[in-house]
Amino acid sequence: MIAGGSRIAAYLATRLLDMNIAVKIIEKNLDKALDHALRFPDVPVICGDGTDQATLLSENLDGMDGFVSLTDNDEENVIISMFAEQQGVEHVVPKVNRVELGFLLENRASPMP
Repeated sequence: MIAGGSRIAAYLATRLLDMNIAVKIIEKNLDKALDHALRFPDVPVICGDGTDQATLLSENLDGMDGFVSLTDNDEENVIISMFAEQQGVEHVVPKVNRVELGFLLENRASPMP
C-alpha cells in the first residue's frame, strides 16, 4: 500500500508492478487519484486520506505486506507508518525529508519499555 500520489509514488508503483507485486494507492487529491487510476488501470486507486486511520483500516492495511508513506508531510508520514507497524505490517517505510525528525525513526522497531 502506498499513501500519497506523488511522482515518487508513481515511480515506486511502476517498479513494484514490474516485479509482479500488487499495489494499492491512496491519494486524497481527486485529480492526482484520477491520474494514477488512468496510468495504472490494474491498480486500486482510492481517493481518500491516507493519513486517516479509519481509511487505512477500511482498505485492509492490516492485511498488507508493506506500507510506504509518501505524503507531503513528514510528521504525518512518521505517525501513519507507526500506525501501520502497530497493525502488523511487516515492511514499513515513511518518507522523511527533514533530518531533524530522524530521532522518531531510530527506535521504531524496538518495543516500548
